[in-house]
Amino acid sequence: MTAHGLRHQYANDTFELLTGDKSPVRGGLLIPTKSQLEARRELSERLGHSRPSITTAYTGSVQHLARVRHGRVIKIVEHLATMDEFILKAFGEMDLEYVELVGRCASGEAALTDPIELAFHPIPKIEQINDFVQEARNHHRAGILVHFSQVLAMSQPGYKSVRIYQHEDVLS
Repeated sequence: MTAHGLRHQYANDTFELLTGDKSPVRGGLLIPTKSQLEARRELSERLGHSRPSITTAYTGSVQHLARVRHGRVIKIVEHLATMDEFILKAFGEMDLEYVELVGRCASGEAALTDPIELAFHPIPKIEQINDFVQEARNHHRAGILVHFSQVLAMSQPGYKSVRIYQHEDVLS
């Protein structure tokens, strides 16, 4: 741990204390502008800076993190495109209507080194999913997780999904 690392920790801890929410770099959601600006002014003074905007170097900004997360989703979708033949074959065999990227992958919190999280609609037979998951390891080292509880997951706050394959697209 370096002195500058301690400074970052202090800034994030203080930001969370002042706003009552996690800082953006720690996964916090968008904080109401007035509360965020007040917290950044206070934090800026405590850190010895004159500009509140400098605190984003410590706590992150929602806009920057949104761009980073969007970029991660794009990379995962592009990676899936390299597996098109495998996924489209499974799509036909399981008689799916659509496939979604879900969970941490859809929110942009996952990296390409993490398992890819997918949801199939409608849910196919367990044997078909097992075969798919086993074969997926040949295409993505970290594997693919298939979510069964889409209805439950969709009711959770912050649930994200990205439809990546749809029946009409596969037929064309």
